[in-house]
Amino acid sequence: MTIPLHVSTILAIAMVGLRAQAQSVQFASENLTVNVLDSCCTMDGVYSFRNQGAGVARWSIYYPLLNTTALPFPDSISISDNSTREVLRFEKTGDGVLFPLEVQPQHTRGIRIWYRQRTPAQTFEYILTTTKAWGKPLELAEFHIVVPDSLQLVSCSPPFDTKRRSNQRTAYHIKRTSFMPASNLTITWKRRAQ
Repeated sequence: MTIPLHVSTILAIAMVGLRAQAQSVQFASENLTVNVLDSCCTMDGVYSFRNQGAGVARWSIYYPLLNTTALPFPDSISISDNSTREVLRFEKTGDGVLFPLEVQPQHTRGIRIWYRQRTPAQTFEYILTTTKAWGKPLELAEFHIVVPDSLQLVSCSPPFDTKRRSNQRTAYHIKRTSFMPASNLTITWKRRAQ
């Protein structure tokens, strides 16, 4: 039996196995860095999955990606184990990618997903609202948005908590605990006047 679940970032997880096994797996946290490069953005995210069950959890993750005029499908994608750096094979399917994942019992596994996406409209959107499908808020969600001095952040939703400037860039930080997002992360920017 396949049990569809969803995580933030438009992360949709298809669990294979017993319903009890699916309930033992939690999407615990995410930590993302979006680097704004004007004509494109890179997204580097680490997602933590916890298996509280007695058996090995195996499932396939479908990770949909926005594919619009303002945000064409990413031109580069990589997926790996955050600890071992083992590269995980994936296949493009529809407007996303699909890859297998295994988490040992009583263990948490971090998965790193990186992609580069063109941003012709000087806007970037990262889907968060699918967290609701888990029926449980994220324990921790952190978002870092890095903007070079040649660009100016125009809007950021949800609003950033702090910002810090260094090395000709400004880093905006958003941190939420027990986070059940009501909307997506959306940022817009423009070029600074010369």
